[in-house]
Amino acid sequence: MTHEKLRPHVCEYCGTGFSSKCALRTHKRQHTNEKPFVCQHCLEGFRQRASLRSHLKSKHGIEEAKEFFCKTCEKGFATNYALSIHERLHETKKCEICSEHFVGDDYLANHLKEVHHLEVEMKQDS
Repeated sequence: MTHEKLRPHVCEYCGTGFSSKCALRTHKRQHTNEKPFVCQHCLEGFRQRASLRSHLKSKHGIEEAKEFFCKTCEKGFATNYALSIHERLHETKKCEICSEHFVGDDYLANHLKEVHHLEVEMKQDS
């Protein structure tokens, strides 16, 4: 049995599907050549923030200060937001039927629906 992720966000240029709008937006930059992340030292542009960070470190010897650290694995991050995104990886949800683990309620709910044919009511953020 295969476990397929939902990929409802489809690229209008090539038809590739993505699980999030953010991933689609990043992908579409390959087609549009948009480079919104610009090095302030040499003005080279990049499609992804991570590519700019890598460039700053390798070409200019500049690395973001890591002031926020994960309590579980001690990995460091430059922003509290980046840390909070990372910490979700440690908060896996377990399927009570087959014991498979998922990162987040939405992936577990999709698994329950697609694999075990159960409908799950998702909580709405208020």
